[in-house]
Amino acid sequence: MVGRKFALRSVYFSIFLYLGAGVIGTFHHLYWSGAPTAIVALGGTFSALEVVPLTLVGFEAVQNLRSAKAGGFPNPYRWPIYFFLAVSFWNMLAPACSGS
Repeated sequence: MVGRKFALRSVYFSIFLYLGAGVIGTFHHLYWSGAPTAIVALGGTFSALEVVPLTLVGFEAVQNLRSAKAGGFPNPYRWPIYFFLAVSFWNMLAPACSGS
């Protein structure tokens, strides 16, 4: 579905965001405790970035599906890939709709 090099980069980027920036991303929950605006804004920014790796993998999957379709190759994993793309789309859209 995606290239090995791209998948590895996405995993490393996810690790950085989830582990390295995960604590900073929770700062947006400190709004009600009276935290400074800069801290809450920093937390909101990092929290919003958590969906970026999955979205990038989704775009790469779409590209590879289009390439396989253009080449006339049958794809036995078509429906699982479509499901993954749907989940990727909703994960990209959910932070915008939730307001967090």
